[in-house]
Formats: sequence, C-alpha cells, structure tokens
Amino acid sequence: MFGLVSAHFKLLSAELSEIMGHVKRAAALAGIAFAFLLFAGILFFVGTILWFDEWVFGSIGWGVLHGGFGLIAIAVLALLLIIPNAGPRIGLSVFVALVVAVVVGLVLRLLTVSWAISIALAIFVFELVAPILAAILVLRAADFGELKNRFIPTQTIETTKETIEWVREQMPLGRKS
Repeated sequence: MFGLVSAHFKLLSAELSEIMGHVKRAAALAGIAFAFLLFAGILFFVGTILWFDEWVFGSIGWGVLHGGFGLIAIAVLALLLIIPNAGPRIGLSVFVALVVAVVVGLVLRLLTVSWAISIALAIFVFELVAPILAAILVLRAADFGELKNRFIPTQTIETTKETIEWVREQMPLGRKS
C-alpha cells in the first residue's frame, strides 16, 4: 500500500515539475510580450509629442522640451496627491500656472514674437510653474502626521494589544520551574 501511495506522489511530483516548466515558459513569454507592448506604447506616446510639436511649432525640440517637462510635472503633481488634502492646493496651482502661462504668451506676442513661439514658451512656463507652485503650497500645509497614520494599521495594533491583555487576564502565568 505504501509503495502505491509513494508511486502516486512521484508521478504527481513529475507532472507538477513539467507543469511548472510550462508555467515558467509562459510567464517569461508573457513578460517579453508585455515589455514590447510597453516599449510600443512609449514609442507611440513620445513620437506623437514630437510629431505634434514639429507640426504646430516647427521643431521637434519643442516636443522634447514639452514632453519631458510635461511628464515631470505630471509625476510631481501625482506624488503630491499622496499628501492628505493636497487636491485643492494642486488645483489652485494649476489654475495660477495657467493664468501665468497665458499672460506670458500674450506678452511675448506683443513683443513681435510669433504666435507659435509665444504659445510654445507659454506651455513651457505652465509646465514649470504648476509643479513648483503646487509643491510650495502643498508642502507648506502638509500634515505629515496624518500621512503617517494612513500607512500604520492602528486599529489592528490596538486590537492586538487588547487581545494580549485579555489573554494575560484569562491565563495568568505561573512561576516556571
């Protein structure tokens, strides 16, 4: 009987080993496919920014500038949203940055700079002012204690302490011999 059970476990082990080999191969191929889809998405995204800025502003350089600083601005604003109650301050900073960018664009246009360059520079100003102003507004009013509390399982800690105390009351420890 023991031999029969042992044989079944050996067969199961061999089959599981073969199945895991297939799983590893499938996971590796899926990872490669995901990487190429990610690269294709990045290429499409970057290519679109470069093409658009070349078409509108006459230079791929504007695309590099707008794409790079735009992505940095989005990353900074997303990170700032982690901080409690940051949303309204970020919204205000984006609004103020938009007003500043429009004013800069209009002033540049009044100084006989072309519309394309005025708009391109205004976009760049927006991409600079929005994250910097947001960081200033959010970090000055940030409640880092509340942020810390979001990531600490306070209720579980307190419940565990209560449970430990209850167990101690129910089962007092005697002297060890």
